[in-house]
Amino acid sequence: MPTLTIDEVQSQLPQLIEQLRPDEELVITRGDRAVARLMLPVAQPETTSRAVEPMNFVPHPVGPADPNSTDRREELYGEDGR
Repeated sequence: MPTLTIDEVQSQLPQLIEQLRPDEELVITRGDRAVARLMLPVAQPETTSRAVEPMNFVPHPVGPADPNSTDRREELYGEDGR
């Protein structure tokens, strides 16, 4: 794992990227401290779009709505609506 300073990397970044192998990483330092790593991206598999089949189902008949029922949030969940 090669190590270079920020100044060294700035002056030769295009060449470093060209020379970098897929299994290699370059550690970039500032002083004695590692501050970054340069590595090639992991190859991502190509995604292919596929058609989604529509869902085929028969709705369950539930009959007419109850005229005495309510959908008010306060009556379903309480005064605070939760």
